[in-house]
Amino acid sequence: MELSRRDFLKAAGAGAAGLVVLPSILDGELKAFAREPGKSRPIVWEKILRQSCGVCDNNCGMLAYVRDGRIPSG
Repeated sequence: MELSRRDFLKAAGAGAAGLVVLPSILDGELKAFAREPGKSRPIVWEKILRQSCGVCDNNCGMLAYVRDGRIPSG
């Protein structure tokens, strides 16, 4: 069987999409893709802190979102 590069990339993309959707299917509902109307509220942030990382020489930019005086994890 001869597999072209195009066919390989299509199969790899389909496999990656399956890995993303699989946990939602196993939970019994598509939580990641569907929301029940009226059940979600927008998150209100007190402020957004703009900083730079400083771990290496690149000084990558970061945004820290503050809610209730804390930066929530996750």
